[in-house]
Amino acid sequence: MLNKIKSFAPNLGESWLLIIIIVLGGGILGGVLALILSAIFPSVNSWISIFLYPVMFVPGFIYIYFRPVDKGEIVNKFPVNSYNFGKQGLFLSLLFTVPLILAFNLVTEPLYSWMKMPQFIKELFEKMNETTFISFLTVVIFAPLLEELFLRGIVLRGLLVHYSPKKAIIWSAIIFGFMHLNPWQAVPAILVGLLMGWIYYKTGSLLMTIFIHFINNGFSFLIMALLPSISLESSYRDIIPGNFYYVVFVVSIIYIAVTLTIMNKKYDKPLSN
Repeated sequence: MLNKIKSFAPNLGESWLLIIIIVLGGGILGGVLALILSAIFPSVNSWISIFLYPVMFVPGFIYIYFRPVDKGEIVNKFPVNSYNFGKQGLFLSLLFTVPLILAFNLVTEPLYSWMKMPQFIKELFEKMNETTFISFLTVVIFAPLLEELFLRGIVLRGLLVHYSPKKAIIWSAIIFGFMHLNPWQAVPAILVGLLMGWIYYKTGSLLMTIFIHFINNGFSFLIMALLPSISLESSYRDIIPGNFYYVVFVVSIIYIAVTLTIMNKKYDKPLSN
């Protein structure tokens, strides 16, 4: 299976097909298993989601393993994961990345905070608060691992074989947003997907994007767990008091600009043909 993933270089059409297979096939498979497991083990119904989220991705793995391969098909020679951190190094990259993702979310939040949260998302988050450990495993552990493997390690890596880095990163981010199936989550997913896509292109490090995804989801989860009284639709503007928000906003913009400039200079071995 690992060799199949390594050699797979999906173009744009096949990337969309792969994600649709995961969303539709995984959704159907997960729904059927949920009904079966709920009927057999009604007393552990709240734990079922731990198993169902990874199951969503099973159809994607099946497709990659059994898809017919043409003789003239392009083989992906880019490694799934590498460590091209240049002169900056891994330690400083990790150190700069934690505040980078938090600052990035704060600065981009006004682009989507005006949208109303869908009712089914509210109900989902409320349920998450009732099953904290299970939600942690699903949102903070499984989601970064599986979504990054498919969206950056397979889709973006494949698109970089066929298209320019700019086009590959943009399309991978759009596909990442589509995967969330609602605009309220899709827009921020596209924005952070652009950042993670660029970092993956510059470093080739899947582990780095998994780390970023972990920090992104983990911070949101931490806020929900520590401040349960705050509205689910609260923004940074609601959490950071008064005019101090604008100070933090400006500082965040400066930090993002400086950090990305440094990264762009230090990461000197991008994934590129």
